[in-house]
Amino acid sequence: MKQSLFIAFTFLFVSIAIGQNRYSTVTPSSYEPRSYDEMSNLAMTLKKRYDQNQKYLYNMKKWIWN
Repeated sequence: MKQSLFIAFTFLFVSIAIGQNRYSTVTPSSYEPRSYDEMSNLAMTLKKRYDQNQKYLYNMKKWIWN
């Protein structure tokens, strides 16, 4: 029983040591926070679309009244 437990723990520690990528040449990517332009891109795109729609509606209103 003790021998099988010893073999199980040995296997566990060896697998953990191999799984730590000690010999890997690939480095993990570092975190880079997003800039204000990247975060506000969607909001600015929607605002431009809204402004274009408002301009179109005002022009239609003028065309109808004239």
